[in-house]
Amino acid sequence: LKLSNSFNETLELPELCGAIMRVLNQEVGSTCLYVLLNEEQPRLLFGCPQQPPLEPPAWELLQRAASRSHAIRSKLALMGQERQVISMPLQFGGRQIGSVLFDHSAVCSPARSESVALLVNHAAAALHNAQLYTEVQEANSRLQELDRLKSEFLAITSHELRTPLAIVLG
Repeated sequence: LKLSNSFNETLELPELCGAIMRVLNQEVGSTCLYVLLNEEQPRLLFGCPQQPPLEPPAWELLQRAASRSHAIRSKLALMGQERQVISMPLQFGGRQIGSVLFDHSAVCSPARSESVALLVNHAAAALHNAQLYTEVQEANSRLQELDRLKSEFLAITSHELRTPLAIVLG
């Protein structure tokens, strides 16, 4: 419940990504480095300022994990050191929405791996909700702008029609 509350505190993507990374770092016992959203154009969400720059091998690993349904274990050179990493897919509603990359040198038991996968899937649901919220906000902004343009058009049109009509009536 506590983890669920921390994921549901905000719907702003950058803040949510930071909360997800904090929770995953506490619960997994390793460093969560990156969260990738795999939309039409994959984009990286940053959650902590001390992240190392994303190098091409890590980017490829994140993209591969985002397109699969299981975790990928690998070795990567991060921050000048060879590290054991796990990249897990973010899945929601039978759909891959992204992936997450952990620096994880310690061996994980199968039970621990399963609980981490459940936690990552819960994070995926929170990210999906935040994406939907952002889309609704953007659509609402576009509708407000269209409504403003419609009102402006009607005001100009009624003014332009009233002027000749006043002359005719006069």
